[in-house]
Amino acid sequence: QNKILAYRLLAHLQFTTVLELEHVNWVCSALARGQGPVALDADQRNDALRIYCDEGGHALFVELLSRKVEAVHDVDRTVLSRPEFDRTFDRLVKQYSDDVPTQLIRLFFVCVSETLVTKILRDIPRDRRVSPLVRSVIGDHAADEGVHSIYFHWYFSRLWSTLSPKDKEIIGRILPEL
Repeated sequence: QNKILAYRLLAHLQFTTVLELEHVNWVCSALARGQGPVALDADQRNDALRIYCDEGGHALFVELLSRKVEAVHDVDRTVLSRPEFDRTFDRLVKQYSDDVPTQLIRLFFVCVSETLVTKILRDIPRDRRVSPLVRSVIGDHAADEGVHSIYFHWYFSRLWSTLSPKDKEIIGRILPEL
């Protein structure tokens, strides 16, 4: 049972690493450099850079925790497949690549994921059934994600307002899957 739970934890941790490094930080890097359809002032670009730094820290903590889980439970994360959300993202990009730019899909994906992840992480730090180390790491992560949620909630409405009616219709079909 402990091995199964260890693998479940590793799958969650891998989910976090892929989300943070391959998606959120890609978007934050672009926003910090002023590359995107929404004009951002210097403070807004710096906020994106702060989020980038937070997400890099989350990835580091997750990596360190993953190594501990592997060592303590004698498990190997390399047997896990790519997170389902990442495969879904690739499928949506392929499906809609002729209709909307990949960057636009990625921007909306990050807006959605950064506003939803807060709800996913909120209760874990208070759950006494969860290891104190895991509660601590996830508690720090949840606090940061609360701030990120505010930023991306703000950005979503501005991003949406830049879309043409055709793009709104296409993105509107994609959003539920994101």
